Amino acid sequence: MINGSGARIVWVGLGCPEQEAWMHAYHHLVNAVMVGVGAAFDFHAGIVKRAPLWMRAERVGVGAPARAGSVLVDSLYRRERLVGRRRRVTRSI
Repeated sequence: MINGSGARIVWVGLGCPEQEAWMHAYHHLVNAVMVGVGAAFDFHAGIVKRAPLWMRAERVGVGAPARAGSVLVDSLYRRERLVGRRRRVTRSI
């Protein structure tokens, strides 16, 4: 189906590590360049919230290096909340 579409680039947004495993499993069957984009589609669609603007070091200047790790901390915090919720649900089943 992918090869029949004529696509030269396939954007894979399954998240890590699923997208890497999928690309590895199908690299010999897909005649296109595969690019793993992780949650990029979710960010652009508004499904996953980005870190607050003050945490993002988008401007070079005073405070930018200090904020550089803030986005990572915010991401880990959000992920831990999600993973923790999944663990609680699966343990109760």
